[in-house]
Amino acid sequence: MVNSNNDIYYPKNTTDGVSSILYHDNTTTSISYCQSNYVNQYAMNGAAPNPNYNSDSEILRLVDEVNTYQVTTSDSFSLQYSEGTCDFTTADNSGVSCAEVYFMYYDDVVLPPSKDPTYDPTIDPTTDPTSDPTQSPTIAEEEALEVCFDSTSHSTGYEFSPPFDGEIIGITLVHTSGDVSCRLPLDDTGSNWGCAQQEMMVVVVDSNNDVYYPKDTTQGITSISYYDSTTTSVSYCQSGYPSIYSMQGTYDAFSSTLEFIDEDNTYSVTTSDIFSLQYSEGTCGFTISDNSGISCAEVYFIYKPENDDPPTAKDSGSKKDESSLLSNDSLAMKLLIELVFGIVIISAMMI
Repeated sequence: MVNSNNDIYYPKNTTDGVSSILYHDNTTTSISYCQSNYVNQYAMNGAAPNPNYNSDSEILRLVDEVNTYQVTTSDSFSLQYSEGTCDFTTADNSGVSCAEVYFMYYDDVVLPPSKDPTYDPTIDPTTDPTSDPTQSPTIAEEEALEVCFDSTSHSTGYEFSPPFDGEIIGITLVHTSGDVSCRLPLDDTGSNWGCAQQEMMVVVVDSNNDVYYPKDTTQGITSISYYDSTTTSVSYCQSGYPSIYSMQGTYDAFSSTLEFIDEDNTYSVTTSDIFSLQYSEGTCGFTISDNSGISCAEVYFIYKPENDDPPTAKDSGSKKDESSLLSNDSLAMKLLIELVFGIVIISAMMI
């Protein structure tokens, strides 16, 4: 990521998880801004607890809490592909890749006042100053919260609620920690969302255990099976409760992110509604003797756009701590833009 002067912000050798990094110089490129400390290629094989990403990861977090930056809304940034922007061995390169971008702010963030008029103005405002003024501006406090689900039982204590009243078309889950398995010891490699590669079992339900996602109309669902009275004695699982589903070609049990979208079947939600994530075998008490593990995720509600605006993903509030769900101990502000960058090599990043 670079600014408008092509100065690199991320990655650097101090970025969390960077295990190796190579730079261009005047022997590898004739582009002037690439000749001094411009990243050529890097690896993020960081040992725990540092992040471990590769060129196929669905999410890439570049964090450096030691070396921070002051930014303003007038600053401009872009994503660049190092070989493309530095014109280095581009003859065998191909492709364009797109991403959503989140800025992660350090510690407490003071929010500026809104420029928009309020929808609920004071009917008869006073001209006199208050005798008890606010001592400090509104602060959005950072709180990294996780919503978890248990592979061996019905999950409680991690309920969450929508951040706004409105109509949703889907929910996004971003894996943060833990893993689950359903066939020990045959399958001793835990996954994020299910069991084997294509067997997914995480389900989004409301406080009545009615299933919101997934259903057979959810985008990307290639197969889905349901419990009935012959497979479980749990009453709410006996009608229309998914047991196993697949989203082949879109997501699998090891995906870092899982998105459920159904634009044709929307839901009206309020901030008082309560939801949870459940592992289908765990909540329905089905063959749980060989199950193991708890998996955790961040949850984002995707609201139906007004007019022709794009859908907006909003972070959920966790009933466990009654705070907004924010990513990686930081306030994540989602920029609903797609940044097109560079020329992407077809296979792995190789020179």
